[in-house]
Amino acid sequence: MAGMNAEEIRHYIAGEVRAEVARQAKPAGSAAACLRKSKQAFSDKWRGKRDYQPQELLALANWLEVDVRQFLPPDYVLMMVRREPAELAS
Repeated sequence: MAGMNAEEIRHYIAGEVRAEVARQAKPAGSAAACLRKSKQAFSDKWRGKRDYQPQELLALANWLEVDVRQFLPPDYVLMMVRREPAELAS
């Protein structure tokens, strides 16, 4: 992906999750509960120290009622959109 390494992507995603939770004025503990994680286990993901798994991002997006792509870097979303038609054809 253009210009971002894995650590930067992880921090970007964590930041977007935190931002949306804050915009909706929901407590971080509720996000942890959404994923059925203890606050302690969730903390590393929340701070960008560990990756969110795809199913976790989907669960958070559903809980927050937003599109999961909102959490992803724009270049990554664009790359996904460009691939989609070719994948559908196969």
